[in-house]
Amino acid sequence: MADIILVTTENIAGHRVVRTLGYVEGYGRKPKDASRQLLEEARTAGANAVVAVRWSEMSYLTSWLWARRFSYRIYGTAVAVEPEVA
Repeated sequence: MADIILVTTENIAGHRVVRTLGYVEGYGRKPKDASRQLLEEARTAGANAVVAVRWSEMSYLTSWLWARRFSYRIYGTAVAVEPEVA
């Protein structure tokens, strides 16, 4: 299975976007879980890259012992890219 390129920019150096496949996101209690979910959504959409990737961290209090918990969200736009020909 091919790796998916993740970038925070709207473009990928040396590649051109040939198809925009839509918004993808992932949630998790750990950043790795959120990333895994995002990559899964991107693969399902047929993407080989995700551009404009953003992270957000959410904290909240649980009612049990008023413990602070964290949740992570990662999102971006799934795209199909191909290398630029010089």
